[in-house]
Amino acid sequence: MNGAPPLLPLPLQREHKAETPEAKGSGG
Repeated sequence: MNGAPPLLPLPLQREHKAETPEAKGSGG
């Protein structure tokens, strides 16, 4: 699902971003 295009809604995208280690390290 990492290579999937940005077709997901905003809420879903935000959730996925929060799940990623990058977002966690950036926004804790």
